[in-house]
Amino acid sequence: MDIQEVFEAYRKYGILEKVNIYLNRVLGANQSILEEVLAMTDVAVRKIIFDHFEKDGTLDKFRNEEQEKGREKKARETALKMLRDGLSALKVSEYVEMPIEWVQSLIQ
Repeated sequence: MDIQEVFEAYRKYGILEKVNIYLNRVLGANQSILEEVLAMTDVAVRKIIFDHFEKDGTLDKFRNEEQEKGREKKARETALKMLRDGLSALKVSEYVEMPIEWVQSLIQ
């Protein structure tokens, strides 16, 4: 609710400072909170958020982190399938291009 009030104030009065402070706090606190906010807001609010993040470079960082999470999730799924098929941890590590310790942690 607080976030929506901030965005409504921005739309109505153009109070960019409050929006910037709030967005920085939301992103700094927890990335999942930001995802929740984006899911709850309308198109106009999302545009304000993305415009803000594009200006300060945070959007690229956010996108890169999301891509990295996606790559690791895919590597994890693939590695687990390979381990179930009997491949060694070393081979799995080579194929999914992850450290051997990472693969071994999946075994446990």
